[in-house]
Amino acid sequence: MNALAGLSALVVLGLVPAAPEGESIADRLLPRPQRLEALGGELRIIDDGAPAACIVAPRPSARAIALGVRQLNDRLVELGGEALPVLSAEAAAGRADTIVWLGTRDDLSGLRRLLHGRSVSLPDATDVPDGYLLECIRVPGRHVVACVGQDERGCYYALQTLLQLLHRGWADVEMPRVRIADWPAFRLRLVKVSATRCDPDVVARYAELLQGWKINLFALQYHRESDGTWREPSARYRQVIERVGRTAREGGVLEPGLFVCPYFPPRLDATRPEDVQAYLQRLRWGLELGFRWVEVDFNDWARWDRLSDAERARFDDAGSYMAHLTNAVYEALRREFPRTGIIVCPMIGWYHGRAREGLATLCQSIPEDVLVYWTGPQVRSRHITGDQLREWTETTGRKPFLWDNTIYAHFQPYWVGYAFNAYQNAFPEELRELLAGPGIHLNATATPHYLPGIMTFADFMWNPDAYDPHRSIRNALRLCWGEDAPDAANEVQQHLIALRRHLYEAKRGWVRFNRRTAERMVDELERAVERLGEVAADPRLTQHLKSTMVAEARSDVVSFEPPDKLRPRPPVTPRPLADGVVNGSVEELADGSPVGWSLYRGAGGAELVVSDDAHSGRHSACLHATEWYHNPEHPMHGDRRWINVALIHGSEEGGMHGTDAYDVQPETTYRCSFYLKSDAPSVAVEFQGWSEGFAAGNRHLLRSKLSSITPTGRWQRYEATFTTWFDTRKFALKIGLQGYADEAMRLGRVWVDDVAIAPAD
Repeated sequence: MNALAGLSALVVLGLVPAAPEGESIADRLLPRPQRLEALGGELRIIDDGAPAACIVAPRPSARAIALGVRQLNDRLVELGGEALPVLSAEAAAGRADTIVWLGTRDDLSGLRRLLHGRSVSLPDATDVPDGYLLECIRVPGRHVVACVGQDERGCYYALQTLLQLLHRGWADVEMPRVRIADWPAFRLRLVKVSATRCDPDVVARYAELLQGWKINLFALQYHRESDGTWREPSARYRQVIERVGRTAREGGVLEPGLFVCPYFPPRLDATRPEDVQAYLQRLRWGLELGFRWVEVDFNDWARWDRLSDAERARFDDAGSYMAHLTNAVYEALRREFPRTGIIVCPMIGWYHGRAREGLATLCQSIPEDVLVYWTGPQVRSRHITGDQLREWTETTGRKPFLWDNTIYAHFQPYWVGYAFNAYQNAFPEELRELLAGPGIHLNATATPHYLPGIMTFADFMWNPDAYDPHRSIRNALRLCWGEDAPDAANEVQQHLIALRRHLYEAKRGWVRFNRRTAERMVDELERAVERLGEVAADPRLTQHLKSTMVAEARSDVVSFEPPDKLRPRPPVTPRPLADGVVNGSVEELADGSPVGWSLYRGAGGAELVVSDDAHSGRHSACLHATEWYHNPEHPMHGDRRWINVALIHGSEEGGMHGTDAYDVQPETTYRCSFYLKSDAPSVAVEFQGWSEGFAAGNRHLLRSKLSSITPTGRWQRYEATFTTWFDTRKFALKIGLQGYADEAMRLGRVWVDDVAIAPAD
């Protein structure tokens, strides 16, 4: 069935697994319920096309309940039956063998009368917003399917589960007799897409679909337009906002968010009252249309050095500036729209990593019920520890609202992009208790093929303890596009990964590039895409994947320029740290270069020099930074001079690819020591890991207390421990210079010698 109606586990070969034998009812539901008990037998809802049941709803005109009833009846008609009538309890008692009762906890007295005085026992845990009970109850003369919500949205979610339980028999529609108690682990389940860069029809359809998958917040972000500005957006943008607002108003389930960044030209100047009023009016416009949330969006486009002279003169620092605008939004909008939820996205460089002192100024100067984004230790943080969350909270004085950037750019070997991968990151068990809301914002995109991944995010958000990414992505694909979709999607994955692997290895000169072979691989990928589209019965899915996935692959093959000559593939012989480090004292050279060392050039100019100035022996490795990076148009650095260069020990791939790096064990602590001296004011130290695939997109930083050194001109010994992640397989040491000229960084030299790394005792 095409859920778009016409529109991780780490992804390795065969991500979409075969369906397990003996799959239970709970295994096939998404989100997977917190509690499910199979009571045995089936209930007939449609008998030979005619209703064998009816609906009793104490408040049938409630928006969420009315929407759920319409969707239930649409599904029954789709399965070959007729719509169920909505009757009073008295009329239903004398007419139907099966009654679908739909109400909230406040309506339970009516349900007890229908059950001849029998009470319904609701688990305490369902006493949270959106929680529900779905129970099939046998009483003399009839069956009752009780859908009891903690609130009206809980009733709607109970019906969404019931929809997944329906199945067609020979001439009827049935559901298994079950008792399900379910509630979300996270109260705020937010998915954000761009309202200016995505197809408006797909965005509007997402608003309808996401509420069915129990996502309660859907945010639309304004990005730069060619035919409009944030002050006067295009008609296209206005229409999609109006459509999503209408969905929210009519259904009463979804809470849309309007995320407007006022730093696209003509940008906001906070010292100009007319600018602030224009910004507030844009946000009011969304709230008047039915939006429930707004974001004060500084993001990647607002930077202290790009503010006006008047703004920098008026405010002490970026934290004070952001607090001022946030408070202006809060005071104005809460006065007019008291239920408005407000989120702050701090400036670039402020929303990830360890909290800056200035961030505390922001967090401690705004109301407590404003949510503040944090992406984790990195912009795309696949691994977050409880200590990192607690440290951020201690510095800022509040819990963060997690902004998750991982699914749309989730690592897959050879960087094949999003291709039906499930949501999965390494989070602490106490994540819910450590987050504001508690909630997570998933940064996504609205395309016809993206929905399965978002559905797995919903699965995690409702029941993280039982979350299985393999089961989840298979269920999501099946629910989107039918029983054969998981296998068809797996075939697309296999062909895409094979092609990307070939281009990846040919680019590095490890294999000879054959253009004709590569073109055949693209043709096979295209045929697999066509098969998936046929399975989904959705030609527009096929068209989308061809115009994106296939077209991009074909363009890369056409433009591919192989290197002049082949080079040896990096050694695949295991390099365990238990055998000791490779050339830690920089005495072994090959063609004048130190074996086991390389140079990382992130930004700026630098060279790796074998120096005669050594702590021991004859040589040391010397990093010589020679040139600043300067690009006034860069969205983060702007008109600032920046350097980011380093020595890499343990890999000769320049820190980007870890194929030849040290082999390490997952979830293991290692001890590292080295001698260092420098004429720079500070030296950055990073312990860098790789997971399966060992490519650039799979790098991650391993947490250690040694992240920055204030060196001297004399050799000094430094020591630290680091712990690998659950999926870390390779490791290298990175030591270098990182910083801005206007923050006292200088171009200079860093000497390193006598590196030792071993498992900690």
